[in-house]
Amino acid sequence: MDNRDHDVQERFLKNWERYVHKRGKKDDNGNVVTLDVSCLGLTEIPFEISNLIFMTKLIARWNKIRSLGSGIGNLTSLTTLLIDNNNLTNLPSEIDSLKSLTTLSVRKNRLQSLGSEIGQLTSLTELDLSGNLLESLDPVICQLSSLKVLDLSSNLLEGVDPVIGNYKRLIKLYLCDNMLRNIPVEISMLTSLVELDLSLNNVRELPPITPCCKIIGISRRIISPSHQLWKKRVALAYAISWIRQRVKGRREGLSKLPPHLTRDIITLLFYGW
Repeated sequence: MDNRDHDVQERFLKNWERYVHKRGKKDDNGNVVTLDVSCLGLTEIPFEISNLIFMTKLIARWNKIRSLGSGIGNLTSLTTLLIDNNNLTNLPSEIDSLKSLTTLSVRKNRLQSLGSEIGQLTSLTELDLSGNLLESLDPVICQLSSLKVLDLSSNLLEGVDPVIGNYKRLIKLYLCDNMLRNIPVEISMLTSLVELDLSLNNVRELPPITPCCKIIGISRRIISPSHQLWKKRVALAYAISWIRQRVKGRREGLSKLPPHLTRDIITLLFYGW
């Protein structure tokens, strides 16, 4: 830490109470529940933050933070932690105490690995790790069973670990701007996936993906033939279901179905397999 950064940190600590009063939001009981300390030139989250035990949201973007400090572990009520655009190289071990955390954004830092502690954040639904230096998908995050959105864009990934298939609830997966060549077949197990971004990679072939998924940055022409067969089976299932509903007197036409399924059904009925 150079002298200038040290002076900035010291000035922040001396005026801690004023910053909390000015930048914090309180609930009806006077407890600070949200604190935004972005753009202050901080190099570390001060230990004094550990006193804000009722805080649910902490924003510390666009600083020079190298360490979150040990005090972060006392914020057990925290649900949202946004620390984008800093100089973090690792996450502190104390982060495993944040059992209520649902959103964690550490984009544009210098993370090379995540550490085993992140696997304890079982309530996490959104994880943004884009713009770091990750070379592989750490298997430890397969323990994040509640994860719905995972952003690994703009890292140094050369492959995707088969553990990706464990994220049964994942609905959005962003892998753009890496060095990927192959996608593991386990990605077919992500039946809830609705958006997959593979742009700015060198993927040659894609395993079967759920038909309802929007694929960005890759031509569907390279999707394996088994995927096309899967689409036809899904279209047939919808067609049979629609016919049964019509027989029962329900007024639900093809126009009520998602456009891509309507197209598949029409293709199937008029052109066959």
